[in-house]
Amino acid sequence: MKRSSYHEPNYAFGQALLTLRSTARLTQAGVAEELGVSRKAVGEWEAGHNYPQA
Repeated sequence: MKRSSYHEPNYAFGQALLTLRSTARLTQAGVAEELGVSRKAVGEWEAGHNYPQA
């Protein structure tokens, strides 16, 4: 099932974040701690449900 074009940028960002995090052998909690956000926020970014604020 193809995602709608509205969500594609968030999904692409999330997949890139997941790939980078996995390559660096970091957990969502570890990334969240470094960025000062919740682990839930990182999970939502990776899933393409949300996008980090600038």
